[in-house]
Amino acid sequence: MKAYIIVNVARQINGEFIFVRMEKAFKDDTVAKNYLNSVESNYKDLVQNSNGFSVECMCSRGFFEVEVEE
Repeated sequence: MKAYIIVNVARQINGEFIFVRMEKAFKDDTVAKNYLNSVESNYKDLVQNSNGFSVECMCSRGFFEVEVEE
């Protein structure tokens, strides 16, 4: 079975942090593409690091296809 995952990658604007988060997963690629088209692909956001501090990041969303073992 295939799954279609929206991945969010955030890179700190003034620093070295990079955050990767799986945002959503779908069973249907059309639904995943429609979701990706309904949200911003590139945007600024505050992301909390493991110490609880918020860092300003440039974020990008992408669409990936993976094979799921049953």
